[in-house]
Amino acid sequence: MKTYSITYDLGNPNRDYDNVTEAIKALASGYCRPTESHWFINSNATASEIRDTIGYVMDSDDKLMVNEVGDSWASRGLRKATNDWLKKHWRSACHV
Repeated sequence: MKTYSITYDLGNPNRDYDNVTEAIKALASGYCRPTESHWFINSNATASEIRDTIGYVMDSDDKLMVNEVGDSWASRGLRKATNDWLKKHWRSACHV
């Protein structure tokens, strides 16, 4: 199981966040959402599989970035529940 960071921009003024949200949740065995268009998920899928699954429900002018998280992280101003999730599921040290 790996932890991935997913960020996206939906370009259409009539954005359909629901389809993107459902695609992300379907890939995740656990997740948190520190900001509106940024997610951390735990998944057995590869970054390319995650990109393709989410990309299938996106418009052609939308942007998507998926990457496996590294060894350290830091945050400021996030909700306590988000920091708690990150501390529990991130593989290594953190700075909050």
